[in-house]
This record gives sequence, C-alpha cells and structure tokens, in this order.
Amino acid sequence: LTNSFNKVVTTISQKHELRLKKGINSYLYQFAANHYLYRNFNLEKIYDVVFIGQNFGNRQEYINHLITNGVKVLTYGNGWTNGRVTQSEMIDIFNKSKIVLNFSSSFANPDLKFLKGRIFEIPSTGAFLLTEICEELEMYFTIGEDLDCFKDKNELLQKVKLYLSDFNLREKIAKKGESTIINKYTIENQLEELLC
Repeated sequence: LTNSFNKVVTTISQKHELRLKKGINSYLYQFAANHYLYRNFNLEKIYDVVFIGQNFGNRQEYINHLITNGVKVLTYGNGWTNGRVTQSEMIDIFNKSKIVLNFSSSFANPDLKFLKGRIFEIPSTGAFLLTEICEELEMYFTIGEDLDCFKDKNELLQKVKLYLSDFNLREKIAKKGESTIINKYTIENQLEELLC
C-alpha cells in the first residue's frame, strides 16, 4: 500500500511520528483558514461567549460551569438546544462574539487533545479565541498574544471573566490573532508549502 503514494499528510504529531518510524514519507501539516470565507466583517459584538461544535465529553460540564457562574453562553451544534448552523451563519456568529470557545478533542478522539481547524478559522474572523490547551498550540501561536487557552473549567471561568471585563486586552489579542492567521496560516500559504 505504501507504494501507492509518495506523501502522507496528517495534522496530528503523534500520527506523524509513528509514520516516520515506519519509513513513510509523512508530512505534518496543519489546518488553515480559508480567508475568503472566514473574514472579519467588523460587526457589533453582541454575544458574550459562543461555542459551536458537538456536545460530548466534558463540554456540557464546562458550559454549565460558565452559566451557573453568571456567564451568558450561546451553544450551537449536535446535542445542543440550538442545533446546527450553516457555515455562513457560523461565520456571522463568530464575527458578533466577544469570546469564541474551542475544545481540543474530537468525537472520534475524545481523549486526544490536538489542533483543529477552528483554531485557525476563529481568529481569521477577528474574533477572540479562548481554546482548550493542547501540545502543538505553541508551535503555531503565542499564547496570550494571538489567543488564550484554558486547562480546566475553573481556569476557563477565570479567563472568560477577565476577557469580558477587559475590552482593550481582548481586542488587542483578537487583532494579533487575525494578523497571524492572515500572514501565516491561510489555506493558500499552507497548500503552497504542502504541494512543493
């Protein structure tokens, strides 16, 4: 089977290392933002905290922790009351949000924390990203400058309260995150590197 291709691409470093050990020409490639779609429309920020994604694992517990501590949170996706939204609706919601949350596991890999496409797409809309920490995050972003992160529900609450109360700090990080995406992590930049 390995003779059928000349390059294997993955976004997960553990998978990349395993393939290299097997002698496979593996390429560690990260997601990127399609900046033609995920754009900053400079809309009024009318939502405090938003999460868009499936409800599984500890996500409900984390969201409930925010809500019971007085934080207004909107959730969309499978398993949430509001249900799914279209891609264009999601981009509009990101643009209108003060804080957008990201969790670093997936339904298929609930125990594995890794970079996902949302980490690149959310800042591309000019939104402030608060993401669950994962190993590879600092390979691509400066925490506290491009975005910020949390490791548990108490730190999540603490940081949500900080950034909701500090408009200038939140906007400074959001602008830097957007700039980092546009300068380094657009789909054009990534594909050009991948196809060389």
